[in-house]
Amino acid sequence: MITSTLQKRLLSTVNLPALPDKYSAGAVFLHWSIGLGVATCITTVKLAQWTPKDEPTKYGYTKAEFMGVHKSTAVLVAGLMFPRIGLRLFQKQPPHPPGNIVEKLGGQISHFALYALMVGLPASGIAMGKSVYKGF
Repeated sequence: MITSTLQKRLLSTVNLPALPDKYSAGAVFLHWSIGLGVATCITTVKLAQWTPKDEPTKYGYTKAEFMGVHKSTAVLVAGLMFPRIGLRLFQKQPPHPPGNIVEKLGGQISHFALYALMVGLPASGIAMGKSVYKGF
């Protein structure tokens, strides 16, 4: 009880900066750019997988052309992750929406998993592309 009273008094003397009520324009731009890049990567790799060998231009492009777009977009997504992580680490974030502990924990776990995938998938693709597809 004494500790909480002391904490309240100490905190009342400190002017803490308020949290922003929305994300910065740079964070929003990176969010949507990376989201569009991920959607493009998924779409182009699926189209490459669905392209039949007997009809190589069934979807308008060859398998190699789809994979070229896929790889180029993945490199761009990987490059955009550096400023995205920097903004996430060094910029104040708006508060999370209200919810119970399970929702908050689920949000934090899924958010961490998405960041891990957005870094890990391009990294593994770049590593695989260097070793397996040397002439591609």
